[in-house]
Amino acid sequence: MPDEENVDNTGNQETAQTSNQETEETKVELPESVVEKEEVKEETPAADLDKKVGEKEIGFSDFLKNRGVTLDENLVTPKETLKTKKAQEVASRTLDDIDENDRPLFKAMSNETFNKLKPIYLEHKQLKQENESLKESRKKEAVTIYGHPKSFTLTKEYETQLNDYNLSEKIKSHWSLQAAKVSRGEKWQDLDMDPKTGKLVLSEPKESNAEAEAFIGDQLQFAREQNFEASKGLKSYIDNYGKTYENDLQIVNAAKEKYFPGYTAKDHPTRQIQDAVLEALPISFRNNPVAELLAMTAANNAILVGRLQKALDELNKIKGIKKDANNAQPLKGDFVNNKGTDTGVKFSDFKKRRQEG
Repeated sequence: MPDEENVDNTGNQETAQTSNQETEETKVELPESVVEKEEVKEETPAADLDKKVGEKEIGFSDFLKNRGVTLDENLVTPKETLKTKKAQEVASRTLDDIDENDRPLFKAMSNETFNKLKPIYLEHKQLKQENESLKESRKKEAVTIYGHPKSFTLTKEYETQLNDYNLSEKIKSHWSLQAAKVSRGEKWQDLDMDPKTGKLVLSEPKESNAEAEAFIGDQLQFAREQNFEASKGLKSYIDNYGKTYENDLQIVNAAKEKYFPGYTAKDHPTRQIQDAVLEALPISFRNNPVAELLAMTAANNAILVGRLQKALDELNKIKGIKKDANNAQPLKGDFVNNKGTDTGVKFSDFKKRRQEG
């Protein structure tokens, strides 16, 4: 028995000691700042608290600080940053410059896909508009320029040929002058072209010697050959353009004689109509040979319309006569016994038949 009591007492003592240790371990001293704030909160009136809350909004981070917990500021995204980021995302999803038919597709995209595809879409849209404008300008240019034997002066091909010829003339004149300077023993200058501006650039003056004379002679010979080629190309373009125009003009004149013989005469019955059509055209197109063909076509159509109207009037007249005849009442001569012919049944025939019967 004594042994059992000692065991119980020893167990109780150990249990008591363990309980006391747990109690001491669970006791956590609060930071002085928290204690002070809690005491301030108890002593601070409600009006002052409302004033402080109104001055600065209390967030969850402030709550944690009051409890002695410190957060890494880099892990917390400020509200202003979130608002700015959201505003940028909204701005990037602007659909005003997208066609209405394509907007549903862009609305269904993610932000990453939207930001990548929208610039490509807008660039394609702009290039498409520029391509259409270029096509229209080419049509207008062809209509305005072509149609005159000297209209080659307004074409881009002529401008290119002429610029090449003028440049070759300048180069040839330069080397001719340098050859003269070297022959007099004067300083000379080399010639080059600026790749950015396309203009000729002169070098610093150089001393004359035998090597310089040989170099300049070669350059002068090459410049003369280039000038000859440029002159020949320009003349060929002018001549070919004139021949092309003359061939096309013959085709138009042949069409006039074939389809509208005699319409070019000043006393032709349709002359007034032709002149009226030409005057209705812009001044820049009146001298075009095709314009005369248009005037003749309009005059011929006027003749056909007049003939058609006359035929319709005669047809309506015939229909009206026939209709009046069908609607007219029978005349006295239309009856059988009053026509005076022997083909009808007479009363004497009826009497004779009765006697025979």
